Amino acid sequence: MKILLASSEVVPFAKTGGLADVAGALPKALRKLGVDVRVIMPKYKGVEEKGPPLTDTGYRISCPVSQRTVQAEIVESHYDGITVYLVDNDEYYYRDNLYSTQDGDYIDNAERFVFFSKSILEAVRATGFVPDVIHCNDWQTALVPVFLNTLYRQDPLFARIPTLLTIHNLGYQGLFWHLDWHLLNMGWEYFTPTFLEFYGKINFLKGGVVFSDLLNTVSERYSGPRRHTADKKGRPLRHRQRDRLRRVESRERPPHTCALRPGPSRGEGRLQGRPPEGMRPSR
Repeated sequence: MKILLASSEVVPFAKTGGLADVAGALPKALRKLGVDVRVIMPKYKGVEEKGPPLTDTGYRISCPVSQRTVQAEIVESHYDGITVYLVDNDEYYYRDNLYSTQDGDYIDNAERFVFFSKSILEAVRATGFVPDVIHCNDWQTALVPVFLNTLYRQDPLFARIPTLLTIHNLGYQGLFWHLDWHLLNMGWEYFTPTFLEFYGKINFLKGGVVFSDLLNTVSERYSGPRRHTADKKGRPLRHRQRDRLRRVESRERPPHTCALRPGPSRGEGRLQGRPPEGMRPSR
């Protein structure tokens, strides 16, 4: 089995929280089970000093982001026998911090992670590593299943690749104002309560919940209250979920997978959000 694990941060390359720990430990646990697992993440400033050595692969990718084409290089590294692909684009990722400064989030975070999600799929094409599953993690990669079911729907290379989305921290959902919608290169018909619209904003994590083939959390305990709420205000995340519990054992910080429900068939989502008056897009 081949798995591509996509994460915005991975130990030992970059870390702000527990996401990086799990994203670094899980591939090693899977490798011990005989899985061919590879990792993809952005190449941030300082990765060369903090992590293992990097090598140039010669792979070049380009992705549409709104009305321009953004390019990147794919560099490669290894840790504990795991191959890691890093998306090298200085405009987006050569910064002192991963997501924010002391003054707040980077104002182009929507653009940065729209591009990263698209670059994950283009890296599959460029490297020739076609996984049996793409494992996405948190809002930063939650658009991968969205794009697979929309922009890449007719591409035969991706026709049979399912996605798993792991929610590590539901407090961060990737919420952006509706005027960023053009960055996704998707029609306004997807900015609706059925898909990515959530109280008048774009919700990256909601898109992943709607379009992923399988949804899970980092632990069984964490999954419980998340089956019914999307945030601390108690707004709905998913209704009538069926539980399937599995556990992946690892000696260091054991990652858990708690699958909450099977995903929709190529875009039939049911997660609902109620927008305020006057925020409906034209179609």
